[in-house]
Amino acid sequence: MTADEFAEIVLALPGAERGTSYGEPSFKLAGRFFTRVRAEDGAAVIKAGLFFRDALIATDPGVFYVTPHYENGPYVLVRLNLIATPVLEALLWEAWERCAPPKLLREHAARTAGVPS
Repeated sequence: MTADEFAEIVLALPGAERGTSYGEPSFKLAGRFFTRVRAEDGAAVIKAGLFFRDALIATDPGVFYVTPHYENGPYVLVRLNLIATPVLEALLWEAWERCAPPKLLREHAARTAGVPS
């Protein structure tokens, strides 16, 4: 998956927008960091929570990993060239739920109420 394809998936999520974090291109929700693609290796940085992150890495360390910079934080790095699109989409929805402010969560819930899945 390319960075452009990743961006297309991210920007389809409610409230997601382009931004910058520490001078690097990123994606935000309500002005707060959501995700980004690392320029140095093309991996996505996605908020997963420590337990979920560790489970992802244990399940598939070829796709999911961390660097020393992310060791103590809730983020997982994802090799976009190796992850299946449906898995990435599910992971981004999980991250969206972790990062979205309460108002956005309520608005999304109201829009999707009664919509068959």
